Parts: sequence; structure tokens; C-alpha cells
Amino acid sequence: MDRHPPFARGGLRRASDALAHDTARHPALAETIKTGGDGSAYSDRLHQSYTVLRRAQAALSDGKHQWWGSPAEDQARKAAERVMWQRRDPGRGYVEGYESRYQTWLREDQFNSCVADYLAQPWMRHPVLDWMLVDAIVTHELSRFGEAVKKAEEPGDPWRRGRYLRARGNLEKLRKLEWKADFQLQLASAAFFIVVPLLGIGAAFHFDWTTTGIWLLGIYTLVVINELWSLVVKLIRRSVPGPESSSQTLWREMYEVWRLLEGPVVNPMLVGAELARTTRRGAGWNSAAWSIVVRAMEHDPLE
Repeated sequence: MDRHPPFARGGLRRASDALAHDTARHPALAETIKTGGDGSAYSDRLHQSYTVLRRAQAALSDGKHQWWGSPAEDQARKAAERVMWQRRDPGRGYVEGYESRYQTWLREDQFNSCVADYLAQPWMRHPVLDWMLVDAIVTHELSRFGEAVKKAEEPGDPWRRGRYLRARGNLEKLRKLEWKADFQLQLASAAFFIVVPLLGIGAAFHFDWTTTGIWLLGIYTLVVINELWSLVVKLIRRSVPGPESSSQTLWREMYEVWRLLEGPVVNPMLVGAELARTTRRGAGWNSAAWSIVVRAMEHDPLE
């Protein structure tokens, strides 16, 4: 995890199949030479390395970002199949919602099993693979927690529930006022309280209880005006961003771990310190990330 090569610049970074080949070959060869093994031993270790890499590639392929249709899209899909890991900015995913191509959803059980096999063979360690696995799980945790934060802020009003799903987690749409929908839902939920009082007022006038009818009508009019005014004030307040919640603050602090993994040189001591700090603040990082970072610090703590 101490350093990784200069990946292609841009919104996404990728580790290709050629890089994966070097990641598997060099540690296997170094361990075979170190232990005085022969060609058969080297072949066995190489097979072990490629097995872990294939499992890692399967775990890192979240299946949400597909290309279908035209020949160009088919060619892009085939190129993506040869990519071990594409770096995505979870900050953009947080803003764009759970359908954003910058979101990352790993198969966690499969991923954790792959990391366990990787850690079980100390000779297999490679800084690029360390970085790739930690970057993937950190990005996944940010995507998962970010959506949980937005969903937890779902309005408590029964007539406004489901807004998170309607906006598909998109932050801009969540902050946008739904004037028409809010008024319609409010009026629908209050229909009973509108119709019943009017029937009572009508009955009072019908039976010549004029004074009672006038009092009821006046009270009813004041109540309706007050309710409408309260609704307008409530909607205006929703248009003004409130103070950042503790969960939002924690997500932003966790995002700094992702920034530390940007490179081109990654310091495992700094990453470990930030993981520890955010954990004390309440972050629930996957244990796989911890295991890889701790081993990287033990192997070469100054890089």
C-alpha cells in the first residue's frame, strides 16, 4: 500500500490486467527464489496468486455499471471486464444519488473472503493490490454510509415519506421544494378535518342555529388560515439548508480517508491514523481495510 504507479488521470483511475499480471508474478517469483524452490513451486504460487486476483476482480465488479446496445458500448463493456478496479469519487456519488456511476457497491462477503485468503499468504503481498483493496472498501463504505445518512433524514411526516426514493438519493432533488406534491398530500391527509367541520357548520345553519353557525364558521376560518400559513412557513424553512447533522459531519471526515488514498504516494501511517480517528468518532470501517493497512504499516511504516 505504500505506493502505486501513475494511473491514468481523469475522473476514474484503473488498474489493468497487465498490472495485475505483474502483481501476481513478482511476489511468486521472489518467494520461490527466497525459499530455493523449483519451477513447480513457482507455478503453484503463481496459480495461487492468479486465483486471488480473479476472486478480487469478481468482488470488485459491483455489476451496477453496465454497457449495453451499440458496438461502441459493447467494446466498452469488454474493456471494463479487463479492469481490476476503477477508482470512483464517492463525493460525486453522494451528490448524484444511488444510481450514480460514481457509487460503489461491493459484494462484501465475497470481498472479505478474498482478503482473508490474500492475507493468509504473507509472500503474496503487493503494494498495488494493498492500495486497490483498501481504496475499494473505503469507497464502498462511503457510498453505503452516505446513502444511509440521506435516507435517515427522510421527513417524519407520513404524507411526505418516500421522498428519498422518488429523488433516487439525488441531493439536489432532495433539497428541491415539492410545492405541488406537498400541498396535494397535505390537503388529502386533511380532507377529513375539512369536510366534517363544514358538515357541522351546515347543519347549524340548517336547523336555524344561526349564532352557533356563525361562531363555528369564524373559528373554522381562522383555523384554516392558520394551518395554510403554517404550511407555507414550513415549506420555506425546508428550502433553507439547516445545520450539518452529526452523521453528515462524520461522512465528511470519513471522506478524508479516501482523499489520503489518492496518491501518487500513499502513506499507510497517515491512512491508519485517520481510520482510527474516524472510528473513535463513530465510523464502522470494514475490518478488511484495517487488516491490510496494519500489515502495510508493519511491513514498511515510513512509506
